[in-house]
Amino acid sequence: ALLRYNSLNQSEPLRINLFLLLTVTLLGYPLWCESVTGELPTALSSVGAAAAGVGCGALFNRERSRRSNQLNRMEKELNAESLEVKLPVNKAITSMRPTATLKQLKSKRRIVALRGNKD
Repeated sequence: ALLRYNSLNQSEPLRINLFLLLTVTLLGYPLWCESVTGELPTALSSVGAAAAGVGCGALFNRERSRRSNQLNRMEKELNAESLEVKLPVNKAITSMRPTATLKQLKSKRRIVALRGNKD
């Protein structure tokens, strides 16, 4: 599942890195402007670059947090597959309840709700 997610969302890390690069570049505009363009940065261009840098920083943070949340959710789902559950049985037939992992039940039944402590 993780490999499939990474292969389907190849542009996501690229967007994150581009937003970070744009943030650093735009926020550093007053520092590098004179050496690159040969002119001093004006107040308007400095304010515009700072505003754009803050915007790119916000987009960087949004994309980074979305990816982190998605990967955390997938990790929890993959870890949940190893949980053992007791299967319900007809008490008239037997009192022993077989156990199975959620991964074994993946194609047979849908789990609606789980309840329990951290142990």
